Amino acid sequence: MTDGWVKLHRNIADNPVFHDAHLFKIFTWCVIRANASNQTKEVYGSKVKKGEFVTGKLSASAELHMKPSTVYDRLKKLEAMKATTNVGCEETIDHMGKKQ
Repeated sequence: MTDGWVKLHRNIADNPVFHDAHLFKIFTWCVIRANASNQTKEVYGSKVKKGEFVTGKLSASAELHMKPSTVYDRLKKLEAMKATTNVGCEETIDHMGKKQ
């Protein structure tokens, strides 16, 4: 799920996500990691639909070079902002079609 490219619209600067460097990094990472295909894919035994990806705070923190608590706190903040939804270790980018 690391093929291809993503678009970044200029209006991201008006979004509260943009004003917290860690939050913006994690949000951008979520968009990059999410399945962009219309086809469901199997990842670690989970069926991953468009806009979803599987992660854990330890693997995410290693990939992002951040403390696990920072990753966890920011993912929870993204959920509170309705930017993502978490079910177990599966994250969903809400409104993936609008963000892509």
